[in-house]
Amino acid sequence: MAAHLQFALLFAAITANAQHSDPSLTVQTAATTAPTVEAPSPHVRPCDPLAVALLATGTHSSSTFAELLRALDRVPDLVVYISTSAHLDHRGSIVFASRAGGITYLLIRVSARQRDCDRVAVLAHEMTHALEIARANPPVTGDSELKRLFACIGTDSTGGRLESAAAVRAEQAVRHELGG
Repeated sequence: MAAHLQFALLFAAITANAQHSDPSLTVQTAATTAPTVEAPSPHVRPCDPLAVALLATGTHSSSTFAELLRALDRVPDLVVYISTSAHLDHRGSIVFASRAGGITYLLIRVSARQRDCDRVAVLAHEMTHALEIARANPPVTGDSELKRLFACIGTDSTGGRLESAAAVRAEQAVRHELGG
């Protein structure tokens, strides 16, 4: 139970930070101004209204994105939180949050300072990494295992950042499907 409280506090802080982001970078519709952020699936949980909008756009506009979301939803021991921020110094990232009660918790962060199609494509890229983490054998249970995984499956993209070919392909496919 303590792990669930820890995550609730962590993601409450993320959501609070998202509320202080540049308002010109958020999507405001009747559906996204509601105080509750609903998850499109039990395993993928948006933390802010822009994350909700990115998931909706990706699901409805890209078959590649929709399949990634379905694949994540089929992983029974994985929960992926998605947050956006105008204050990131990179396009997107994935962070190993914890493994508790047999469930792996990941956090995907997407920079809000990108074009809409780029945000959705970057989210697809990071969702691919989430699948790679979920499929890892032995399982990823901490930062050291995450680094080991990407040392095995990744190639040096820029300045020591490791990227997987699958994530790059997913990002390119979604960007193409979105017409970007």
